[in-house]
Amino acid sequence: MGTELKTLSGHTEPIQAIAITPDGQRIVSASSDSTLKVWDLALGTELKTLSGHQGSVFAVAMLPRDGEFQPKSGQQIVSASSDGTLKLWDLESETALKTLSGHAESIPAIAVTPDGQKVVSASDDGTIKIWDSDSGSELKTLSTNSRSVFAMAIAPDGHQLFVASSTEVRVWDLESYSELETLPWHSEVFDIVITPDGQWIVSALEDNTIKIRDLGSSPQQKTLSGHTDSVFDVAIAPDGKQVISRSWDMTVKIWDLDSMSELETFSGSGKLLHTIPIPPSGKELIWAYEWDKTVKIWDLQSNSEIGTLVGHTDRIRDIVVTPDGRLAISASADQTIKIWDLESKSELGTLAGHAGSVEAVAITSDLQTVISASADKTLKVWDLRSGLELQTLVGHTDSVTSVATIANREQIISASVDGTLKVWDLENREVIARFRVDDSALYTCAVAPDGVTIVAGEATGRLHFLRLEGVKDE
Repeated sequence: MGTELKTLSGHTEPIQAIAITPDGQRIVSASSDSTLKVWDLALGTELKTLSGHQGSVFAVAMLPRDGEFQPKSGQQIVSASSDGTLKLWDLESETALKTLSGHAESIPAIAVTPDGQKVVSASDDGTIKIWDSDSGSELKTLSTNSRSVFAMAIAPDGHQLFVASSTEVRVWDLESYSELETLPWHSEVFDIVITPDGQWIVSALEDNTIKIRDLGSSPQQKTLSGHTDSVFDVAIAPDGKQVISRSWDMTVKIWDLDSMSELETFSGSGKLLHTIPIPPSGKELIWAYEWDKTVKIWDLQSNSEIGTLVGHTDRIRDIVVTPDGRLAISASADQTIKIWDLESKSELGTLAGHAGSVEAVAITSDLQTVISASADKTLKVWDLRSGLELQTLVGHTDSVTSVATIANREQIISASVDGTLKVWDLENREVIARFRVDDSALYTCAVAPDGVTIVAGEATGRLHFLRLEGVKDE
C-alpha cells in the first residue's frame, strides 16, 4: 500500500501495473519493457519472465475459472498492451495461450468478470471490447465517445460494467450490452472500485477526495476528505468495511465505511523502501521507511500497525526477513546492521564495524551468517547468533551496493559502483569469478533458485544475465 513496494529489480522500463496471486505468494508485474515478470513475494526474487507483447504492457489481472482461482498448476492471467492486443497466459508454462486482437490502438485498462468468463478491455481507439476468455472471441464492442478511460470495475455479480472517463462513470449491462446510466462526478475520476456487496461505488478523484455513492434505489453520496493532493488509487478490504486510498501527497489512508471516518494515515518522512510479507503466514507486513529511520509491522487481518522498530540513527538502506519469519535484519546509513525479534518487536543486537553507510544485507540459507555491503568498499561476514564479525572481504574500489547469497553454497555475489560484480568464496575469502560493465555502476544483483543464474542491474537500466559455471555445490 506504500508509495514504493519492496524493490524487485529486473524490468528495464517503468512498471505500469501489478497483480497478486490469490494465495498472496506471487506478484505479476507489467512493464513498458514489453514483458511481464512473476516474482516470489516473500523472497523478492524473480521466478520467470513472460515475453510476447510488442509494446508496453499497461495492465494485468488474474483470471479466475468458474468463480474460483485455480491452484498454481492452473493459474492464468490476462495482460493488455500498447500493441493493441490482450494475451492470456498460463503462469506455469510461461506461454501465451491466446492473443486477443481487434483494438486499433493502445489498451490502458482491463477488467475480468468474477467467473472469469469475460474479459473487458478499454482502448485509446475509443472502444471497449468484451471478450470470451475460453474461445478468445470478441462478444461486443461499446463506444466510449472517444473519451479516455481511466479505470473500469465490474459489479460482484458480474452483471454490470462501470467505466470511469473524465468526470463521469458510465454503467453498462454485461448481458444485453445496453448502457444503463451515466453517473456524473464533479472532478476527474482516476480510479473506481465496487464494494463486495455491490452497494457502493468508491472513486478516487483529482480534487483530493474519495467519493462514495450508493448504487441502490435511493442514491446517496458521501465524501472522504483528508488528502492534500489528488487521489489516484482506491481499494476495498476483503470484508468490505474499509477503504484504502493512495494520493500524490505521498500518504496512504485507511477509512471506515460505516462511520465514514479516517482510521489511519501512513506517510513516513521519505520513500517507502520495502514492503515484505512476514512468512510463513504472510498475514503481516514489514515496512521500512528510508528517511524516518524506522521499521513498521502491519497486521493485514486487523488492518492495523502492530509494532514499530526504532533504533537506527540514520536512514535505512535495506532490510531482509528470515524465511521462518522470526527475525528482521536492517542495514542503515548509520554504519550498523540491526537484528530484530519480530515476535517481541525488540532489538536483539547491533553489528558495528563498517566505516561507511551499510547499503545492503543478506542472510545465508542456513540462517547462521549475515553478509553486509557498505559504502566503505567492503563486505563483512557476521555470525548471526553471537554478532561477531567473522571476516572482511576487500576488493571493490567503490561503494558496494548489493549482496546476495547462493543457496547451499559457501559463496556470495556482490555488486558495486565500480562497475564490477564479484563472486566470493567465503571459506577461502577470495574472488572466484568477476564481471565488469563499462562506464556504469552496478546497483543490484540477484541469484536465481538454480544457484547458477545471476542477474546484475546497472545504472543505465540494463540487466545482465550471467551463468556461474565450473563451481560445484558444497
